[in-house]
Amino acid sequence: TVVSSAGPVAEGGLPQNAWRTIRSRYADTIVDEHYYMAGDWFLKNTHRYDKYPRTTKVFVGEFAAHEAAASNGRRPNNLYSALCEAAYMTGLERNSDVVAMASYAPLMARDGLQQWTPDLIWFNAREVLLTPNYYIQQMFAATVGDQVVESSCDSANQLVYHVVTRTEDKL
Repeated sequence: TVVSSAGPVAEGGLPQNAWRTIRSRYADTIVDEHYYMAGDWFLKNTHRYDKYPRTTKVFVGEFAAHEAAASNGRRPNNLYSALCEAAYMTGLERNSDVVAMASYAPLMARDGLQQWTPDLIWFNAREVLLTPNYYIQQMFAATVGDQVVESSCDSANQLVYHVVTRTEDKL
């Protein structure tokens, strides 16, 4: 399997040009998209892949919600960023015919020696610290279905993000 890259950003000329070239010359590859965006971007883009052509598969090779850095210089792993990622992942799962794979990144960091934040799992000499973002990833991994089921949800003026999947014996 050949993995092509659409660039390290979600929007703009670079990924548009890359996709244009890939679709015209390398449509049978899987396209790696990388993006780190603010949480609200993830909420606004839960339908990002709804209108992608179904001819070329996507690997969301790196994604994470990046909130403003705290006074210590770290971008936080917090409940808000985790919930934004969860909302976004409903769109990834709903479009699993196009989005073949997705991975949170960066995965691990040693506390005090990190090069990048946020990270999914933190550790030090004594303990491993799992983030809210980790638990979102764990929840989606534990509940993935084999087939997406068409569904609708009347949210009564509230934002509700959902996806319904099924296996042979579970909905």
